[in-house]
Amino acid sequence: MRRLGAVLLFVGMASGLRGQWAPVGRESVGGGWLPFGSAAEAMAGDAANSAYVQFSGGEWQVKALASAAGVEAAVKEDAGWTKSDGGAVKGAVVLLRGTFKRPFAWIDREQLIRIEGADAPYEVYVGARRVGFNASPRVGADFDVTKVAQEGNNTLTLALYTELAERSISGVRGEACAPTRVCTFSQPVVRVRDILTSTAVTDGTGALSIGVILKSSLLGARESEVYYELLGPDGRMVDSGHKGATLRLRGEDTVRFTVTIPDVKTWGPASPLLYTLQLRTQYEGRYGEHLALRVGFRSVAVADGALVLNGRPQPLHIEEMTPPADAASAARLLMQARSREANMIALRGYPATADFYTLCDMLGLMVCPQAEIELPAAAPYAGPGNDPRLEPLFLDRVETMYNASKGHPSVVMFSIAGGAGNGNNLYNAYVALKRLEAARPVAFVGAGGEWNSDAAADGSNGRIRFAPSSFSVGPASAPIDFTFDPATKRAAVRNNMSDRTVYRLGYRVYDRRKLIREGSFAVDIAPGRRVEVAPPVGKLKFKPSRHKLQLSLFPEQTFAPGNGLLEKLITAAPVWYDSI
Repeated sequence: MRRLGAVLLFVGMASGLRGQWAPVGRESVGGGWLPFGSAAEAMAGDAANSAYVQFSGGEWQVKALASAAGVEAAVKEDAGWTKSDGGAVKGAVVLLRGTFKRPFAWIDREQLIRIEGADAPYEVYVGARRVGFNASPRVGADFDVTKVAQEGNNTLTLALYTELAERSISGVRGEACAPTRVCTFSQPVVRVRDILTSTAVTDGTGALSIGVILKSSLLGARESEVYYELLGPDGRMVDSGHKGATLRLRGEDTVRFTVTIPDVKTWGPASPLLYTLQLRTQYEGRYGEHLALRVGFRSVAVADGALVLNGRPQPLHIEEMTPPADAASAARLLMQARSREANMIALRGYPATADFYTLCDMLGLMVCPQAEIELPAAAPYAGPGNDPRLEPLFLDRVETMYNASKGHPSVVMFSIAGGAGNGNNLYNAYVALKRLEAARPVAFVGAGGEWNSDAAADGSNGRIRFAPSSFSVGPASAPIDFTFDPATKRAAVRNNMSDRTVYRLGYRVYDRRKLIREGSFAVDIAPGRRVEVAPPVGKLKFKPSRHKLQLSLFPEQTFAPGNGLLEKLITAAPVWYDSI
């Protein structure tokens, strides 16, 4: 009977590839958190160092199919595979084959695979067994492989349906690359499925609501405890507590906490102050997993045609950006946007990763993520926007975009689609998003003055008036310029940024092309002012014909304790400037 059920399930999934867009085998999309084995690891935030996370090494084999017929047989066949060169592969279906491990230490734990940044709707196979299907490929999606993965090496195959992307509402036409990131991770049998946070600020007092969603894979009841600690921007303990929950028969439960903080430090573009929420689970006297995430206290509202942040109208200086494929590129682009005095990033094409949103949290850049929907202007009402067969796909892409980004303070509004098309599917997507959350506005340029947007580019409709000038931040300029005196080893640095922030000055010294010194130090430079600083370069004697000094400026907040991997990315990412 179980085998028959499985057959029926995947027959349904195959028909799903012909237009029934419901996900199969995909876990509910959450904030993209990963588990750690200790509080210190969780605070460092580098998942590559977690004992419970393994990243794919990027070694893929590829096989292209001319049609969707015979995919399952092609997955099983060992012939016809070639090594991927990292580029796009043409075909109606692109098969990607890689490997992952199930270590012995994970045997009594759950194992999941996360796939981020795929180009087209895809099926997931472990060995010869289908695990699931996902029609919203850009947002990170998790699949439980506990029952199909064997101890040791396992084969992972992704079948990317590029013609489905062409027939639907976005995606690469007839070709696909490997996903931007694939990892497998292990969690206890009672695990954290997602973390919900929301903040409000009233008269200087901050309120934080925390919801920890626990999921059990056990057939019997299990008592579990959830502990939290909230650390202030200075790293000091602000609040702590714990609660228990009883989960039954593969059930879920949400453990909720409420925290009130007088004289709270708020998050905003001029002062992106972040608190740190540490979580751990415990059952049968053992700690199950540790997690850490940043929390920004801010309130978002709309009044008199403007976005209101923390009770004050917030001018918007917007830059559009397609989410970069990797965190280092994202850090570089975001630093450049900040140097041009942008304070908001409007994503285009599809949503970003959790790392991208976290970088924006740290840099004080507001974000408007876009669902993975693009409707052409040529057919605004006769196309996919009014095709009832595609409504589940529209709703899934909007809801997954929301659930993946909702916990970040930088995310202050949402876009349900790009392009100039509209239709019933986007009306329903707007309603669905407002049911999930009514507070943050929806900015949909393609609404064309209709009701399914809270913003209008011309100000004729909606409550946020995006005048065309608000999309321009002026000519690009360097965040600093400086002169350097080799004799005194002192630099006169001018801050071209407009906000009052404590910055960190990074320096690099080159002997011809060889980097011989580098580091950074805090410096307080008021906007528009010039100060003299002495980079700590030791006893090095500068020779203008031989040595070169480079400086870069970035916010001190990015070096707050515990930023871990993101701190390294920020350090590596700035644009470096030579003396003038």
